Amino acid sequence: MAPTPIKVKGKGPRKKAWAPPDPTKLKRRHDDDDDAMARRLARRRKPALIEKLPTEILERIFFLSQNINFPRSSLRIGKIFSHPSALVQLTVEAFAPRWKLAFGCQEGCKTPSWLPAYVGCRTCRNLLFGDYGKKAGSRAFETAVLACPWMTIEILDNAQQVFKRRYKSFELRQKIEGPESYTLGGGLDRDLDALPKEEGVNSNTDDEAIIRL
Repeated sequence: MAPTPIKVKGKGPRKKAWAPPDPTKLKRRHDDDDDAMARRLARRRKPALIEKLPTEILERIFFLSQNINFPRSSLRIGKIFSHPSALVQLTVEAFAPRWKLAFGCQEGCKTPSWLPAYVGCRTCRNLLFGDYGKKAGSRAFETAVLACPWMTIEILDNAQQVFKRRYKSFELRQKIEGPESYTLGGGLDRDLDALPKEEGVNSNTDDEAIIRL
C-alpha cells in the first residue's frame, strides 16, 4: 500500500501573478442586434401541438367552445385572434343566432318586406321576444364578448354588416331614401319615422305597433 501524500506548506508550485483579463477572450454582454435576434430565436420554445393547428381549426375550436379566455392560453394563439378580422368574426358568431330573428321577418310572414322583425307582425315579435328568442344564442357568451376591452361600436357595426352579407335570407330590406341602413350605429328611430306607408299597414293597430328597442 502506497503511503498517503502529505501536503507541506511552501512546497507546491508558485501561483502566477495576477494579470488583467484579456478582453478578446471575454464574452460580450451587448452583442449586435442581429446576434441578439439569433439568440432569441434559438432559445424560443417549440410550439405546442394545438399551436400547430391551422387558423381555421383554431377558430372553430374557439367559437364552438365559447370560452373567451381561449386566446389567453398561448401567446401564439392570442396573436392570431388579436387581428381585427378575428374580432369581427367572433362577434358574428356570438350574436348570429339572435340576429337571425332580429333582421327580417320569418318565411311566410305577411309583414311588408321593409319592416324588420322587431317592428313587424305579432308572430315575428313573439319569436324574437318570446321563449324561442330567449333561448336563441348564449347570453353568457354575448355578455362576455361585449365586456371585452377591445369591443367598440365600429366592431359591432362591421360584424352586423358581415352577418347581413353572409345570411342573405335574413338580410334587412328597406325602402327608404339614403344610404343608411339599420345598423347598431345608425339612426334607427329617425329611419323608422321615414319609412314609407304601404297599403294594408295600419300603424295604429296592435299587430303593427312599432316596438322601439
